[in-house]
Amino acid sequence: MNLRIKLLLIHIFLLWVVGCGPSLVTEENTDDRSSEIVLATPAASVEDGDTSLSTSLPPLLPTVLTTATVVSISPTVTAQAISTDVPVTTDTVVPGGTLWIDSFDAGLLSVSVETGEIKQVVPKTSAWVLTRFAVSPDKQRMAYWIHTTEKSELWVSDLVDWMPELIFTVPDLDPNAGTLWWISNEYLSLEPGSYTPPFYLPLHAYIINMNSKQVEMESRSFNFGCLLARSPQTDEIATWCPARENWNDAESFWRADPSYYVVIEEEGFLWTTEDPPQEKLAELKTNQDNWGWSSDRQKVAFPLYDELDQSVLLHVVERRLTSAFRLNDPASWYLYFRDTSPWSADARYLAYIGDCSGQECYRIIDVESQEVVWTSQNVPDAQHLRGLVWSDDSEYVSLFTDKEVFVIYLHNNEIVKQLPAPSGHILTWLP
Repeated sequence: MNLRIKLLLIHIFLLWVVGCGPSLVTEENTDDRSSEIVLATPAASVEDGDTSLSTSLPPLLPTVLTTATVVSISPTVTAQAISTDVPVTTDTVVPGGTLWIDSFDAGLLSVSVETGEIKQVVPKTSAWVLTRFAVSPDKQRMAYWIHTTEKSELWVSDLVDWMPELIFTVPDLDPNAGTLWWISNEYLSLEPGSYTPPFYLPLHAYIINMNSKQVEMESRSFNFGCLLARSPQTDEIATWCPARENWNDAESFWRADPSYYVVIEEEGFLWTTEDPPQEKLAELKTNQDNWGWSSDRQKVAFPLYDELDQSVLLHVVERRLTSAFRLNDPASWYLYFRDTSPWSADARYLAYIGDCSGQECYRIIDVESQEVVWTSQNVPDAQHLRGLVWSDDSEYVSLFTDKEVFVIYLHNNEIVKQLPAPSGHILTWLP
């Protein structure tokens, strides 16, 4: 691999850190709206000789699916979207609840869906150099990391009864970037980093048990190259995060082999191993590699690049590896979710990024019927998407753009509420 390709691969990794849900936040880009979301096309991650993205599900799945039905979708079937003409609000009931927003200008905000009232839950101060907010997958807790020139602290609070508690004080590091990611409901990853364009390097990495509120694992890096694979301990899908310790610069960081893996189980515990997984389902190496768990953590969706069709196909696998199938939407591109779930609360629908008449848009598919039931194509300002979250009844989505927050009733594609959009990005929608 020549130097040009190495630098390009590192740059692609940087795009992943910027664009995905443990997103890169720096003092320089805090007010740069153009850097809030990076939505690259699938071709950006495919280079000559790159075999990191499989053309089909790994050998793991056919060997374990001996007692379950594997759904086979005919390649001649083309998913069709319902009409995307967006009507003005009529008599549909406006849902209630609260939108939680990470605002670059104002800090952590709660916004009433019904009235539009905005409250500053964690007001931003001039001392903030770097912040990250992240909601647990079960939408019960909010973790946030605030770094200033004086201190660097990780806090957590119950989302219903807001009572922040200091969990962890980051030692003497000087990050200007970093990631905060709920790997599961029990484990949170915090990785302060240093961003010197065009390179991002972690300074240290922590995996924190949020039940005991203690750092359970730490290393020089965890997040780059995390993957989904079967656990030999539980025979279920688990998250494997590589500890990369043997590197000293950007190039050696990219090339470094894992010293060991931390395996985070959905059952609520972790363990370590020096042995890599036998087969992998998905791996986080570019800004388009991602996965999304359903709210009950029983299904996971992820994209795979099909070299034959030169397209990205979305797949769904059950946590216990009893079934797997491909979503047959030829216009799908990739999942762009990390802080929020792409799944509706009832796990019936899945949202993802795809193509709408040559432009990026959100698409929502009925997973069982394989019918695309909605796209954001005709939503005003839809070319500047900054997030989508689901209502708890799975009947509404809240779409976040540069200018407005739209609340949309999926059954008739009706906009039932429009609110001014604060800066930043949407985190969750609580009833």
